Amino acid sequence: MKTNEIKIIVADDHKLFRKGLISILSDLPQVSVVAEAENGEQLLNTLKNTPADIVLLDLRMPLLDGYEVLEKIQSEYAALKAIVISMFDAESHIVNAIESGAKGFLTKDSDPEEIAIAIESVYYNNFYFNEKSNTALLNRLLKRSKISPQFNDNGTPLLETERNILKLICEELTSEEIAKRVFLSKKRVDAIRIELMKKIGVSNVAGLVLYAVRNNIVE
Repeated sequence: MKTNEIKIIVADDHKLFRKGLISILSDLPQVSVVAEAENGEQLLNTLKNTPADIVLLDLRMPLLDGYEVLEKIQSEYAALKAIVISMFDAESHIVNAIESGAKGFLTKDSDPEEIAIAIESVYYNNFYFNEKSNTALLNRLLKRSKISPQFNDNGTPLLETERNILKLICEELTSEEIAKRVFLSKKRVDAIRIELMKKIGVSNVAGLVLYAVRNNIVE
């Protein structure tokens, strides 16, 4: 195993995709794939004897599907973090996965760079949502009000740079696009995005947008 590795289990019933994903992960310097599983039941059996930090989880699997596995992980393996990788990207799948305990959501056409970013973000910061999942969460929030984030009320005002970046996030700009607008590095923008979430007390961009709307930062 690699030094200071992030231990990964890949669970997907499609062998070709599973092996391809494992091949991609093998090229990442801080990642080690410690096991693989072709269904939910096999994954849970593997977890009994194989410690891992993150499981990359398909939603549609035989015996036990991804949602059932997420519930088991929540109750029996609280330290294990799950990132869903699915070919289904409808709002209902994204929101249900997150409500079931997923720390991130990716589609199966995600590029290797995004997979690597998602793994590191979930490992170090406990969450990762791309623009598609952020939009799904925001739509659910605004249309159905099923998720109601509680904002920190510590009286700490946002800095001007934070407010500007928050406005650009609300315009659905990527970190790279924001970086060009505010003349900062993409890495710095990502760091400010994370600090905003911590300061406001939310875990995703949808929460940031709601905060901005409720506090008249954007219309």
